[in-house]
Amino acid sequence: MQTEAVPEVDRVCDGVVGFCAWCWRTLDRRYQGSRFILTVRDEEAWLGSMMRLCARRGDYLAREVREFTFGTAAFEPERLRAVYRRHERDVRAHFADRPEDLLVMDIAGGDQWEPLCAFLDRPVPDQPFPHKSRSDAWRWSQRYREELRRLQSQAAAGVQG
Repeated sequence: MQTEAVPEVDRVCDGVVGFCAWCWRTLDRRYQGSRFILTVRDEEAWLGSMMRLCARRGDYLAREVREFTFGTAAFEPERLRAVYRRHERDVRAHFADRPEDLLVMDIAGGDQWEPLCAFLDRPVPDQPFPHKSRSDAWRWSQRYREELRRLQSQAAAGVQG
């Protein structure tokens, strides 16, 4: 995927999650010694979340994100499942010879502070692990929306690295 857009992401983010993680290979090349966390979950539960996301009306950014990430804004279970599996397979294969640089977490399956803190060499906090994602927690800033649209325009124009 395009790499020239990554410095722009650097200016607005300390890290990338979810759909923004499309540039993980570029980030790995650019920031040697960085470590990555791949979150996984039961596919059927993930598809249920995607079905609810795809059913939302009027959220233009969410639609753009799905089109950019999955090649469709519609709920197409087999297509979504294939993209999910390919991403997980590609990340695991990429880090196969560098297991110390990749942590795979199944937060919905019960992973909490311990593996994360061990991976980051940090003490385990004395507070509950924040493991629930609420749809109303995803509030997009105008600056971030503009940056995403610019990155998508570059991708559509074929900016390559």
